[in-house]
Amino acid sequence: RGHLMHSTRKSDGITVALKLVYESKHPHEVQIARFFSDKNLASDPRNHCVPILDALSVSGYEGLEILVMPFLRPFNYHRMVTVGEAIDFFQQTFEGLQFMHNNKVAHRDCAAANIMMDPSSSELQILRDFNLTNQSLSPDVSRLRIPKHYTRTKQPPKYYFIDFGISAKFETQEPPHLVIPVLGLDRTVPEFQGEGSTLTQDPFPTDVYYLGNMIRQHFLYVSFFKFRAYANLEFMCTLVASMVHDDPRMRPNMDEVVVRFDTILNSLHNSDLRARLVGRQELQPGSAFKRWRNDLYHFLLTLRHNLAGRCQCVL
Repeated sequence: RGHLMHSTRKSDGITVALKLVYESKHPHEVQIARFFSDKNLASDPRNHCVPILDALSVSGYEGLEILVMPFLRPFNYHRMVTVGEAIDFFQQTFEGLQFMHNNKVAHRDCAAANIMMDPSSSELQILRDFNLTNQSLSPDVSRLRIPKHYTRTKQPPKYYFIDFGISAKFETQEPPHLVIPVLGLDRTVPEFQGEGSTLTQDPFPTDVYYLGNMIRQHFLYVSFFKFRAYANLEFMCTLVASMVHDDPRMRPNMDEVVVRFDTILNSLHNSDLRARLVGRQELQPGSAFKRWRNDLYHFLLTLRHNLAGRCQCVL
């Protein structure tokens, strides 16, 4: 992304991300980003919009601002290990999008690439040491850095929505909320196909589709490079199927999604949450040894964490 760069904050040496925003291209991005960074909204734990640390005007360039944001990583930068870690991701993204919708804002591009995690929780010790465009390099691109991280179970990250370049804020909660479609990163939206791309649409059901399709593609059915589809998240299939319904009028709104997800969550036991995420490729013929090896590794890792926890309690 050519409009993104990194820098170092002089006051504390922390690496931050800088984003150039041209008002002529994205007239509402700064306004919406600042709206969710307002003190009253920023303190709400349901707010999962990337916080804006500062907004800088550029002398001599009217209509250009630089947004200063925390340095974040892709949500899947290192793999999830347990069902509970995936559940935490679903819960945070559901409540985050619900929070946006309850504040009359449609993201309109909440695809996988626009969901990030805060490395300060799971990778606090390396926060200063990474390059934004190639996260295996140091900021000065002089040396290769090997990321060290904790599991998400040990230090749960916070997930954030980024990029409000095509987001829309409405004055009232009451429908209709109609806008001309703008294609985002996910080009599979049913209502945008054919003549639908030229007709006004309600962006809120489209947001529901984006989030549901992200879960469908990256967790349930489709396995991309560096992305995993898992065999033991079937309990999400019915909810996700409703979120990606071809008819946007048949999709649940985010309040309904959260209620249905809470029902799913309450049906799971601690043993379900601690279970290892089983990749669909492990169920293929000839993968029995790989699955056995992964099961053994997960058992030993869980045992080590349990023993470490008991030792801390004794101390």
